[in-house]
Amino acid sequence: MKSCQESIIVPAACVERYITFAHHPNEHFFGTGINFACLSRLVRGYSILRDPSPHHQVLFLTEGEGYCETDRFATVMKAGDFVFMRSGTRQHFRTDGQMAFAALHLDPASPVWSNLFHAESIIHRGKNNVHVARLFEMLLDYASEPGPEKIALLSGLCRVLVHLIELELDRGHRHGQVSLRMRLEALFREVTQHPQRPWDMEILRRKAALSLPHFYACCKRYFGRPPMQIVRDARLARAKYLLRHSTLSLKEIAEQCGYADIYSFSKFFRKNTGMAPGQYRQR
Repeated sequence: MKSCQESIIVPAACVERYITFAHHPNEHFFGTGINFACLSRLVRGYSILRDPSPHHQVLFLTEGEGYCETDRFATVMKAGDFVFMRSGTRQHFRTDGQMAFAALHLDPASPVWSNLFHAESIIHRGKNNVHVARLFEMLLDYASEPGPEKIALLSGLCRVLVHLIELELDRGHRHGQVSLRMRLEALFREVTQHPQRPWDMEILRRKAALSLPHFYACCKRYFGRPPMQIVRDARLARAKYLLRHSTLSLKEIAEQCGYADIYSFSKFFRKNTGMAPGQYRQR
């Protein structure tokens, strides 16, 4: 893995409580593979970027909203969202206002989380965010002054957190593929209905709320074609229909298929059908 490029901006008004395993005698929190825990209340201007990140990161958002970008998506995250960002990939999030969340760094080398090397980063509506935040408060309170009598409590809290994370990851990876495909199908229905719009990769991937590489890969996986090929196919289908079933001029048909002039439209049509638009209309 290439070395991590890290950039962190923390405005003075931000409040963060955290603990790392380096500050605690029980390495990785009692064998749970957790090496950092943080409870944050942030303001506008907070930003953190790791590329690639050396650890898996989990966020449970409880208030406000912010922007999150990973290898798989680039989208707004809101209160109630659960976010998992896989290690070895770009992780970037920032705030545009007030936001609160509980965050964990998971050790990719830990046997507990080693299976996540091939998992996809996910974001979905969490079920236990408020409870997790309360668990974090207890964890940080106990960990600040552990003492022998609190070791068992700390161990138990960490294992409850692991269980809740595993539940959310399981929900996300079971349902994420279905919801993602449905989202992409809805996007390309819009393309089919409005082929005249200026579709390009950036517009498409933003509407899909995915990073560019992941958007491209998902289109190939689910539809067997790159994104812009799907757009071209939709435009070609509309052109054929209008040529056969309308009296519109070639210029009007070109415009309805997303082409600014007859020359570009004719070149596209001939390349994909082997004949000029006029020839196709007269068949």
